Amino acid sequence: MKILYLMHVDIKWIKQRPHFLAEEISKKNNLLVFYYFSYKRGNLCTPNNQFNSYPYLLTPFFFKINFLRALNSFLLKIFFKIVIVFFRPKYIWITSPFQYNFFFKKDKKIIIYDCMDYHREFFESQIIRNEIDHLEKKIRYSVNKIICSSKNLSSRFNVKNTYIVNNAFSDKWRFKLDKKKLTKLHKKPSIDNVILCYFGTLSNHINYPLLQAITKKYKFI
Repeated sequence: MKILYLMHVDIKWIKQRPHFLAEEISKKNNLLVFYYFSYKRGNLCTPNNQFNSYPYLLTPFFFKINFLRALNSFLLKIFFKIVIVFFRPKYIWITSPFQYNFFFKKDKKIIIYDCMDYHREFFESQIIRNEIDHLEKKIRYSVNKIICSSKNLSSRFNVKNTYIVNNAFSDKWRFKLDKKKLTKLHKKPSIDNVILCYFGTLSNHINYPLLQAITKKYKFI
């Protein structure tokens, strides 16, 4: 099966969800990857990919100047239309709401939107945040499928064609673990203290009230 796959991060950026999914999907499908070309090349790495990948360009002020964003999106819309005509994919996989504007209406029917983040939180501009909200409302009812990395993200779409593909683990595994191991949480571990650490970029994704409740109930944490 032919899949046109768009990544909103550079192929040489630190390996994230789009890289892992592309890697696995390419094992059984004909995957053509286009990735956002980062102008900051200093901290990039050398990928070891088994699929064909090519860059697409965004203007340096894509997220700051509305006219440039509209023009750039229109040019990419023409470019990807040419790619679709020659490659003839069964599905188009996108990883950012802005990529929705890179395709004509007819082609949007075969789009799979992989929602891996609460994208609006990456931007301080209210104009950009509003545009992302508007795009995701369009995506909600016009694409073929929506895949989310968490149940919380999927609740924002609330449509039948929404599926959850977690990062690193499945909710089914977590349920089995809870069912078998839950009572062990009430026992103090052999070590004196348990330290929970979080490394990430979006602090407002953390449920602080829940963490506070856990530390109050389990004094060894």
